[in-house]
Amino acid sequence: MARNARAAARAVAIQQDAAAQTATRWMFAAAGLAAALALAGALALISG
Repeated sequence: MARNARAAARAVAIQQDAAAQTATRWMFAAAGLAAALALAGALALISG
């Protein structure tokens, strides 16, 4: 019984870790997109 509970807890932890990695990946993608847009905006202002 304890072994099953431990396995279930481990499975939940793995799922949560995967979800956290996905969220982090999306966060970095959004940050990269924002940086690219800011750079493009700055270049547009500079080039006039």
